[in-house]
Amino acid sequence: MPSLANFLDWCLAIYGNEAAFPIGISKFIKDISCNTPICAILPLDEELRRVCDKIKRSVPVKEFPSDMELLQRKCPALFGIFSSLSDSFAPAEFIPLLTDLLNIADNAFKDCEAPQDDSVVNPSSLLANFPSLKPVRGRGTYAADKGKQTFENPCTKKSGRHPTLLPGIFLIFCQHGINYGYSVMTTNESPDMPFTILRSRFTRAPRVVVYDNACNLHSYCLNRDPAFFKDTQFLVDRLHWADHTGCSSAYHISCYPDYDYLNSQIAEQSNSGLKKIKGPLSYMNDENFSRHCSFYLWFKNREIMMRNINR
Repeated sequence: MPSLANFLDWCLAIYGNEAAFPIGISKFIKDISCNTPICAILPLDEELRRVCDKIKRSVPVKEFPSDMELLQRKCPALFGIFSSLSDSFAPAEFIPLLTDLLNIADNAFKDCEAPQDDSVVNPSSLLANFPSLKPVRGRGTYAADKGKQTFENPCTKKSGRHPTLLPGIFLIFCQHGINYGYSVMTTNESPDMPFTILRSRFTRAPRVVVYDNACNLHSYCLNRDPAFFKDTQFLVDRLHWADHTGCSSAYHISCYPDYDYLNSQIAEQSNSGLKKIKGPLSYMNDENFSRHCSFYLWFKNREIMMRNINR
């Protein structure tokens, strides 16, 4: 990108090549150099578009606390740039780069094709149980499903599995720790499982999805139904971020002060509880597995709700 080359030339002219660039500028360059969708780094809602337009018009956004607060909350990469600059406005060499990146982010959602085969398919109740999330549409079939797509894995997250048993169950929770249900996993860390659940059981995509493999899930969703997930932010929980290599820090939940209150390890903590019944569950038939697992999750939900009521 000529605009990136011009910005790097400006950085070298200002900061030299014998010392590291300011951390905000270095992180921005690393983020946009990752194999990560630009729309994850620049989530273009109306508020952020307004601030980006001011930046492109050379408005000194550092003099507007509300604009800087918005960048810190929604776009840490841009916030880091301005935190590193001595001036209140972006250098002229940065504006063409920002314009190119905004166009790339927008192009991810242009000319979206409608998915094929969108009819509702009721999965077996023995493999999945979501009492409050009945199927509202099918998963759909997509061109990206045909063959192996090497571009779908921007991050090589480390993971492992048992050599003979299935990987386990996939759980979905609300922010308060209430479990919505589960689905039996047949492959390890496959983004197809959460994609299928989110698209087939939610009338509208969640505003935020926190998942230990969120970077690859985001890419998987954009390659299939970007229109449905356009307003969804994908974040990696704090515990598993250290396992990620190759994706942008835009996926790290700790970069967003709005989510400091959120317990991002809810699913992991529930998994530790499930270990108490892991032994017998592993060797039950389908029907007994479904009954025991559903009852255990119901009981844990009831405990959480009773604690909240008694506060």
